[in-house]
Amino acid sequence: MRTLIIQLPTGTPQPSLAYAHAVVTPESASPSLALQWAVSTLLPTSTTPTETVVLVPALALSWHRVTLPEGLAKQPARWLPALQGVLEDRLLDDPALLHMALQPDWAHAPQPWVAVCDRAWLSAHLQALEQAGVQVHRIVPELHPPLEAQPPLITALGDADSSWLWVSHSERGIWGQALNANTASLPALGLGDEERAQAVVQAEPGVVEKVSQLLGTQARLVPPGQHWLDAIGADWDLAQFELRANAQTRRIKQLQRNLDEVWRNPAWRPVRWGL
Repeated sequence: MRTLIIQLPTGTPQPSLAYAHAVVTPESASPSLALQWAVSTLLPTSTTPTETVVLVPALALSWHRVTLPEGLAKQPARWLPALQGVLEDRLLDDPALLHMALQPDWAHAPQPWVAVCDRAWLSAHLQALEQAGVQVHRIVPELHPPLEAQPPLITALGDADSSWLWVSHSERGIWGQALNANTASLPALGLGDEERAQAVVQAEPGVVEKVSQLLGTQARLVPPGQHWLDAIGADWDLAQFELRANAQTRRIKQLQRNLDEVWRNPAWRPVRWGL
């Protein structure tokens, strides 16, 4: 199936705000994505079946490991209040103003990860996309922590003039540090000497040489946008709690539109005759 990936900007929706996006088709031969930018009303549409996946930028998310009450998995009505209570002392904002989402298969994890972002910001972007005729089917984090123990992963995204180093840690989550053209010394990544020595380093083409020099190790080259493909290939879906209900409503509306297309479009007349 054709997939439209849209990365949300960190700013609030504006008519002139551009969304980075890419289209992935089953016949795509290149491992890299052709990234484009467009305002919400000019995002690509298609008459073919398309899954639209929204990418929440790493800058917009915080990550927390939690210990939840035993038996909570069987009480869906308590999930959100339990998360808000557990995280209340760790968050800078009122938990009621934040959107929270649990990791995949969280009920079988002793300390599941919880992704947290600003609820009003996320809801405003989803509404702006819906008003532009874009039906969102899934919401995924741009980067997510490993769900199993493994060495830290350092990922460099961007180009030599403007880039970010992101650390994915199986115990401490995701954090990053901005680099720019003037960065000439080893960045403080919050890793100990042993962790830094064990870390896997990867970088996009525009920054691979610079990062290799800064970290003193050869970074593995990854195609531009590879982390987008990794993100949509994982089982994460941040459309939980109140956003889950909204997602179900969007899917119903999309099904209604598809059925209307089959009923009215002349191209589908032979199918209607067959039925």
